[in-house]
Amino acid sequence: KLIGDARYSIYLWHTMILAVTTKVGRLFGLAPLPTIALGIAASLLGGVAACRLIELPIQAWFKRRRTVALAAA
Repeated sequence: KLIGDARYSIYLWHTMILAVTTKVGRLFGLAPLPTIALGIAASLLGGVAACRLIELPIQAWFKRRRTVALAAA
């Protein structure tokens, strides 16, 4: 459920996160398989974090604003 709820944030952030993890893997001389695993894990964690820290607060703000506007009308 958590990953499903964060799917849009994962979609938005995964490319940048994969680019960073690829560079980190090369920097530390990691083999391709651990680098891929690191990239997948980091993409999921980063997407969930972005959902919780950015997407959900923005949605809540818009919902509050809409509620206030409807109450005023």
